[in-house]
Amino acid sequence: PTSGRTPTVVQRLSCGSHNVTLSLSDHEEVRQEVVIEDGKVAEIVTELLPRRSSVRIASEPPGTEVFIDGARQGVTPLVVEGVPWGERSIRLENKPRFLPLERMVRIAGREEYSFTMVPCTGRLAVITEPSRANVVLDDGRPLGETPLHSEAFPCGRYDLTISLPEHVDTRRQVVIEHDKTEQVAVSLPRRRSLLRFVISPADAEIQFEGQRYRGSPIMLEGIPWGRYRVQVEKHGFLSVDQFIVVDRPGAVEYAFTLVPLPPPKASLRITTFGHEFGGGLLGALFGFMGISEYAIE
Repeated sequence: PTSGRTPTVVQRLSCGSHNVTLSLSDHEEVRQEVVIEDGKVAEIVTELLPRRSSVRIASEPPGTEVFIDGARQGVTPLVVEGVPWGERSIRLENKPRFLPLERMVRIAGREEYSFTMVPCTGRLAVITEPSRANVVLDDGRPLGETPLHSEAFPCGRYDLTISLPEHVDTRRQVVIEHDKTEQVAVSLPRRRSLLRFVISPADAEIQFEGQRYRGSPIMLEGIPWGRYRVQVEKHGFLSVDQFIVVDRPGAVEYAFTLVPLPPPKASLRITTFGHEFGGGLLGALFGFMGISEYAIE
């Protein structure tokens, strides 16, 4: 027998029929008959096909995409048929929650592989002014109050809703990347409404947030939501001193009606010098004059 590596030329073969075997690692063996004739050259041209096997691939978690030599095969668990023998690259992807995983393997028959994916995590920090705002994910899951610092936060894209009573809700989209910190800083504006005062009598004076106003109605635009002290006064009337709350959209109205003060009671002291006056006559006279209290000395 004669052996060598292709391409090759074999000299001095006897005429007649010969069996030629071609083999290559990880490929199907080829056997072929060749006839040698006197003074002629016999040529063999053939393709050696790679050996192929099935490969079973599983992962934790399941549902992970599988690529062999860059070609997508499906998602785990799966069996890939006809994988050529030899060195092959197996890559698994489960974005965005897990890091890609790639392994070089040698296929030499029916193979089984099981892989555990590594979670992809980063960090999320949310700071608001004012603080103690609630942070909620787009699926309704609460994350907590600000200032918020979350370690090992799963990678991915998220929509956050940041809310605080009496303030306008704010939405932010964040992208968490592996081993990086995504920081969100938000200034929450106060909700505002139209505040309307209706006062009777109309010329009474109202004091609100350090300012004095007269007339009715009084319209104040863009008042931040919150609790305020209001004082209303007018000479000859009982004053009003109370707290109001602005806590709804649109117009917020408060009406104040001042109550007149009761008339003052008159008193009279009379001193006599040895003369007596009739009590009944004086009482009638003073009653006519509106004097309800008097004393006689």
